[in-house]
Amino acid sequence: MRIWIAVVMLLVTAGCGKPDISQKCKMNSFGQGLCSFANKGTAKGSVCGHVEVSNLAGQTAMSRDFCSGEVAENTTLEKAFIVEIEELCGPGGIDIKLSDKCSFGFVEVRATAASADDKLMAEAEDKVRADAERGAREAEMRLREVEMKTAQAMLASKMAELEKAQAALAGAQDGASQQKALEDLQRAQDAVKVARERLDSKSATKQEGGTR
Repeated sequence: MRIWIAVVMLLVTAGCGKPDISQKCKMNSFGQGLCSFANKGTAKGSVCGHVEVSNLAGQTAMSRDFCSGEVAENTTLEKAFIVEIEELCGPGGIDIKLSDKCSFGFVEVRATAASADDKLMAEAEDKVRADAERGAREAEMRLREVEMKTAQAMLASKMAELEKAQAALAGAQDGASQQKALEDLQRAQDAVKVARERLDSKSATKQEGGTR
């Protein structure tokens, strides 16, 4: 009995991991920044909060609240943020060193194990991303289909012009007419060659897209 109790306790303990999420943020003098959330714990989790900026006079500004999203064990996620610091830290610029005039940090307002809301949000984001990628592929296939049909129509038109030029050459009565008909025939043959190459290229592109 004691052995079974020990096994059950071990299983329960193994399934009760905890997230351990640390934050590291960086920001430029325009208030644009990025926070990295690293989970060194033994369970998925998320962190919510905001970035708060303070100047030497004690005036503060903060970003909107945002969350890390579901951070798996031993992984890192990054989230962008913006703080409207305006004149809080002086005029922004590439050569301005923010730390000379202001300090900032991430203020945590909620830290939880991965919740149902986090999972639903992640699933929704994945679905939106998948739908967007599928829509882009379908749009690309439709575009290639249109290009293929256009190339086919162009080839058919140039073939008709070639047949017309061949008929004109056959009906030429004198040297001048024959010379003109030969020039027209050469141009028609060149146009057919270009149209056929274009069709072959579009056909190869369509087949390549269909194998993805």
